[in-house]
Amino acid sequence: MNKRPIKRAVIDKPGADDGEYPVTQISYLDKTGNAEVIHPYGMGSNPPNDSLCILFLVNNEDENRAVIATRPDLRPKNLKPGEAYFGNLVTGSIVIAKENGDWDVTIKGDLNINITGDANITATGDANVIATNINLNGKVNLGSGGPAIARAGDPVFDIPGLVQIGIIKTGSGNHTAS
Repeated sequence: MNKRPIKRAVIDKPGADDGEYPVTQISYLDKTGNAEVIHPYGMGSNPPNDSLCILFLVNNEDENRAVIATRPDLRPKNLKPGEAYFGNLVTGSIVIAKENGDWDVTIKGDLNINITGDANITATGDANVIATNINLNGKVNLGSGGPAIARAGDPVFDIPGLVQIGIIKTGSGNHTAS
């Protein structure tokens, strides 16, 4: 029987995450072997090479290994009490739940969101979008609270409501304002 069922280990070779369980190759106490990578429910990762692990010998058997892995050298530092993070520590794409309730999201690539139902966003303060280009596909309803918008086919007046001097000829009719 092993007298030390919990040990430190290091990932030597990240595994392919295509099997029934995520498996990686680890080294510990001059030994090398495979271990199942375990996570809290709803979370997962394929830890990179040189990740530090806590190794558990399940049923106290050397061949029945499981690890929890981390890369403390890549973690976001200076978290305040109660703050938490998750993300890809190698690329730096992370989400930090801040102590004041804010969420800071840093994405080092594209953001793709796929929703099979409706999407509703409510902000009690301002909402700002800063981008090189903003593309909207589908009908756009600007809601209420702002000025009316001009659409292709709308008349153009020299003095609003008095003398029509033309018609807007280009643009889209797929938007409304109330």
